[in-house]
Amino acid sequence: MKKYLVVLLLALGLSNFSLAQTVTIGLVSGHSPAFLWVELLRTTFRQEVEARLAGSGIRVEWREFFGGALAPVGGELDALGGGLAQVGVVPTLFNLNRLPIYGLTYYTPFGSGDPSLIAEAVAAVQNKTPAFREALVRNGVVPLGGGFTLDSYQLMTTFPVRQFADLRGKRICAPGPAVTWLEGTGAVGVAGNLATYYQDLSTGACQGVIVFPTGALPARLHEVAKNVVLVDFGAQFAGLLGANNRWFEAQPEPLKRALLAGAEKYAAEYARISRERASGALAEMERRGATLIRVGDDFKRRWAFTMPNIAERWANELNLQGAPGTQVLSNYMTELRNRKAPLVRQWDR
Repeated sequence: MKKYLVVLLLALGLSNFSLAQTVTIGLVSGHSPAFLWVELLRTTFRQEVEARLAGSGIRVEWREFFGGALAPVGGELDALGGGLAQVGVVPTLFNLNRLPIYGLTYYTPFGSGDPSLIAEAVAAVQNKTPAFREALVRNGVVPLGGGFTLDSYQLMTTFPVRQFADLRGKRICAPGPAVTWLEGTGAVGVAGNLATYYQDLSTGACQGVIVFPTGALPARLHEVAKNVVLVDFGAQFAGLLGANNRWFEAQPEPLKRALLAGAEKYAAEYARISRERASGALAEMERRGATLIRVGDDFKRRWAFTMPNIAERWANELNLQGAPGTQVLSNYMTELRNRKAPLVRQWDR
């Protein structure tokens, strides 16, 4: 009977209506849409997925869980792996206890400030290293792609910084592994992120933050930390788009292809807009009353070489866990050198 019904509907031109499949996809990010990596998830990614599904008979019903509605910053990995959401942003820098290999760029600071160059170098290393994908799959998440790289991190403070000694004794908030950038400087590193920085600075919990300009501007950090010290820690790979592994594998092929295409478009659009916004964010914060403090190469070099070799330490810890830490570090630094990236310190030598 079912067979004859389908034939009849085809004859009547109603097959798209009757055979259409609706798939509900929950999107998750602990950050709000004020930040570019979330904004593009609800715009570019969704639009590309829907465009790829046109004529397939598959319709997506989207549900958004942003700004901590389902998971806090760093909790997206559990939300996706546990099936609470189907697709979302995985901010790997906040999950390095379970995804340590993704700390690659954060343990090699003072590299290039060009997000596109860093993204290309990281992608080249990831493509030849299965351990990156395996780390996510162990947590119930399949990587879709859509890796995003943040513009060069800077230092914003409530006090002026003119010389390296000005850091001594100051409490500086930093995200995830960026706390290690303060080792040896005399400053006190405090864990934090964009969701907490404004409050941390307002209450005096910290006197400075390590942050990237395109995140600092929408977070209005210039209101509470008016000194922007252009240390140029370098652009950083911070996360990617992922999906619940079991859910993804159960989806029809057209939807799988559409999600992967959406992630690819998301990454390209992120890189393009990030480049455009980076210098504009600094200029806009200055227009709103911030002071841009430009430090010289000697300042940057002293900072870089005051630190212990955090990259070597990170690689050795990965080696002990059975991951190719030393090889990943060497491959990444080689990719940077091949692209003529300006390196203050050669972390693998």
